[in-house]
Amino acid sequence: MAEATGDCEKAPFWGKKFLIFVTGASVGIGRAIAVSFAKHVAPGSLIVITGRNTAGLEETKRLIGDHGPDVNVVVETCDHSRASFRDYQELLRRASAQVESPERVVLVHNAGTTGDTSRYAATYDDERVIDDYNHLNLTSVMTLTTAFLQHYGSDSKPSRTIVNITSRAGIAAIPGLVLYCVGKAARDMYMKVVALENPSVSTLNYAPGPVDTAMFAQLKRGTKELEAMHDSTIKEGRLLTPEKTVGRLIGILEDQKFMSGDHIDYYDPQ
Repeated sequence: MAEATGDCEKAPFWGKKFLIFVTGASVGIGRAIAVSFAKHVAPGSLIVITGRNTAGLEETKRLIGDHGPDVNVVVETCDHSRASFRDYQELLRRASAQVESPERVVLVHNAGTTGDTSRYAATYDDERVIDDYNHLNLTSVMTLTTAFLQHYGSDSKPSRTIVNITSRAGIAAIPGLVLYCVGKAARDMYMKVVALENPSVSTLNYAPGPVDTAMFAQLKRGTKELEAMHDSTIKEGRLLTPEKTVGRLIGILEDQKFMSGDHIDYYDPQ
């Protein structure tokens, strides 16, 4: 697997002028990524936050302003379950026109859903349900990445980093999460292929661990296996805050010790 881009190793990752895209930034981990990243970039950087909930995105923007007043924020209301490749091309054009000569461009794929946590694999007999899930959780990731790589080509000056928020479910089967497991596994492999095909791009599959979000709470209403997993996570004190897991992600990016395409879990040895 390719190394995590040579230019990232020559200088600190943070503290530069960034253009950052974060999908699913209206709440939870996505919001924490946008707010926390803003504390580590140079003045004049631009953070583009996307998602379906405009009010949630505006709150994220307000929080960024509280912590990083010299960072510009653009809210892009976008339904990634319906967005097209052309939509993403236009989003990138609009954003790039608002920041001059960024030193680093970062794309964070955070948007995603678990699917119906009360169902087992053998119950999925409606192609539309499967197709709709895959459009949001896989197809949109691929088309947005394509637009990103085409807009910032191999000869572009800013260094390019793509972060895929993944899960242990991408490498370990979990009853009741068949769509989620398949989607995360596919996204992980997609990022590995992107890394091999684009040696100058750094990709990272980051599994944030169990995090106190609405998505985690949904497990309580799922299959008996998911309910047990939900309860044991809380009982054993393993549930993380969004800010804590994003802090680990920030450190991983700063250290640049991973190989491009790697899958790193919050609980992996540091």
